[in-house]
Parts: sequence; structure tokens; C-alpha cells
Amino acid sequence: MKDLSLLSEYNRDEVNSYLKKNNNRNILNVNYWNKRFFIDDYSKEKKNDFERSFTNTFLLTKNNKGKNFELKKYFIFNYNSFSEKNKKLIIENYN
Repeated sequence: MKDLSLLSEYNRDEVNSYLKKNNNRNILNVNYWNKRFFIDDYSKEKKNDFERSFTNTFLLTKNNKGKNFELKKYFIFNYNSFSEKNKKLIIENYN
């Protein structure tokens, strides 16, 4: 999988399908979000799905301080890539 070119839409879809198969197991893993973000960044029309999933996971991890902290770091490093709507929602729940 690491050798697939992400310039091809077919390859992006293929990698994304493998990530989605492990969605429940990896949803709290920051590396999972990094990979999804990187792949979805090539496909702007799918970006909304990624942001919605990330925002929901961020909100659901409020009681899991360790995972929430990792997602906060991810959000800070990728702040400019999020839409204004999701930035506002995440910042409101950033405490």
C-alpha cells in the first residue's frame, strides 16, 4: 500500500477502503487521521466526510483525555485545512 501513487483516484479509493475497514479499531489513533487526511486532501470533494468524522470523534473523546489531547495536537498542526465552521465547533469544545 505504501508504494501506491496517490495521484490516481483509483489508488486513493483503494487505500481509503482499507482504512474504512479498520475504522472502528483505528478511530482514536492519530496516525489513522493523518493517513486519512493526507489521502482526502487529494480529493477535495471528500474532505467534508473527513472533517465530519474528525469533529465527531473529537467531541466523543472529551472524557478520554489522552486521545483527546492527541486529536487536539492534530487539529493545531492542521488548523488551516479545516473549514471555518468546523474550526469554530472544535474551538468551542477545546477546553
